[in-house]
Amino acid sequence: AACLPAALDLKQLGDVVARTRGEVRIETASSWFYLAGTGVWIASGGRDVTVLALLYLLSRTCYAVFATRTILALPTGATAPTARELLRRSRSLAPAQVLGELTIGLDVCLVGLLGGDAVSGLYAIGSRIAGAAGMPTAQLTRIFFAHQVHAAARGD
Repeated sequence: AACLPAALDLKQLGDVVARTRGEVRIETASSWFYLAGTGVWIASGGRDVTVLALLYLLSRTCYAVFATRTILALPTGATAPTARELLRRSRSLAPAQVLGELTIGLDVCLVGLLGGDAVSGLYAIGSRIAGAAGMPTAQLTRIFFAHQVHAAARGD
């Protein structure tokens, strides 16, 4: 189920048109929602990892909805393709995003098959926490990328 919102992950389109600020805000808010929900789950003595899967799915779906709205709001003009054209061209990226999301989840499934539910749950939580640790650096990089593109276009 998480593959469907992943198909609408439009980070690359934001990077291409050097308009990453809105997308970074959406990604950050989505990640904070997931982190806060996980914190509440842990604090309440959570045992059912289905809740974590639901939190993840909700955070990614919210991201997909708002990212799509952000891309549709891009200005149109002679210097850049229209939002509709960007979305049409990005359709070829959707299967790659789905495949990427499947491979990310596959390791948790393999750990579950080899070590059982408890081990795979701990592994999944550890993987998410490790991924979250790199999020601030990745977001800063994406913000500065747009500035670099604009500077290069000006000849700076």
